[in-house]
Amino acid sequence: MRHMTKKMRGFSLIEVMVVITIIAIMAGFAALGMDFIRREKVSSVTKDLVSDLQRLRIDALTQGPDSGTGAVMPNLRGFGIRFDSTTSYVTFAFNDANTNFIYSGTGEEVKAKTKTVSSSIKVEVNNDAAYNIVIYDRMGIPTRYKPDGTPKTIATDADALILKVQDVSGAAVKCIKVTMNSIRQGAWNASTSSCSEQ
Repeated sequence: MRHMTKKMRGFSLIEVMVVITIIAIMAGFAALGMDFIRREKVSSVTKDLVSDLQRLRIDALTQGPDSGTGAVMPNLRGFGIRFDSTTSYVTFAFNDANTNFIYSGTGEEVKAKTKTVSSSIKVEVNNDAAYNIVIYDRMGIPTRYKPDGTPKTIATDADALILKVQDVSGAAVKCIKVTMNSIRQGAWNASTSSCSEQ
């Protein structure tokens, strides 16, 4: 009967250190990748929202009651956007049913479309949040409204609509500023709670 000697072999300290180093490098890349993904999602939602605001303004300037929109809008006064929650917003045509030239609630919204943002992104009206509706009139001039129809003219920068777009962790933040004559995306300044146009 022959005796076989088994050679006990383990991992050397150098081999263990190499494996730990590789794992640490891979974890670092994963963390950087997640931050990049967050920033890209915020950037994408911001661009989509700016695009929707610009389209609403152009539609207000170019479309009339009989412009072939597919909906009956004899009292078309403009196009608007309503922010009811942090995860969605509604775009609509403002058909002034009671002909008072003032938005009087969702009953005057035609062709309303709800747009939902990614579940990891929040869109907030940052200044004067009660005025969560913006309507562009037929001359492309924006007016903010409360849901009850109380209007607020955007005459100065203090009246501007400022939207904060951020991921739920708060790590990536952008903003949009809607003034009398511009729609701009910018960098959010948390210390002053303001939007710096870029």
